[in-house]
Amino acid sequence: FGAAGHGAKTTVLTSRDGARGAFIKADCDANASGTFEEACEAIFERGERVYARAECTRTLAIEAHVEVVGEKVFGEDVALRNCGVWFGAAGNVTPLHYDLCHGFLIMIRGVKTFTVFHKDDFRAMAQRRDRPELSRVNLDAWFAGDADERDRFPEFGNAEPSTFTLYPGDMMYTPPFFWHHVRTHDDEPAISVLVPFDMSADEPVHVSHL
Repeated sequence: FGAAGHGAKTTVLTSRDGARGAFIKADCDANASGTFEEACEAIFERGERVYARAECTRTLAIEAHVEVVGEKVFGEDVALRNCGVWFGAAGNVTPLHYDLCHGFLIMIRGVKTFTVFHKDDFRAMAQRRDRPELSRVNLDAWFAGDADERDRFPEFGNAEPSTFTLYPGDMMYTPPFFWHHVRTHDDEPAISVLVPFDMSADEPVHVSHL
């Protein structure tokens, strides 16, 4: 798979929160000057705590069977320019957030656990005022029983999560506006391909985004 990504345009994200290693693009420093090979070396050889997004070239798409999503689910070709190959170090976390598109994540390597909440749980999500798609809740601290975190966000206890663990070859669908938190397991780095599809004109914007 690494050879298939040769030459792919790649952006490396560096978390500004080193202790948590949280990787939401809005909260990270992004370096788009590197190469696919350099990002792989940093993550898989040197074990650096970074996250990277590479463009999904046609070769990578074939390796990941991306075309199956378009053919079997939406009945249309996948726009590769919108797809991304995400790879990051063991233990990396994508904090609680929702997306504005339909997303299909295909696991290639490593293991990721998704914690997903229904879109109507938004009242418990402590949304950021300037970025409603991002939560202020530290999910890991909450689940660990951190007293300060639970005092700050008492309503979060009313939300009901579902948990899914993905292994190589698995695929997961996340609808728009469904809150989710993603953790790469500590055993090894992970590679996944995200295949997004825009909402159609007749799909309403959820009240959480207004």
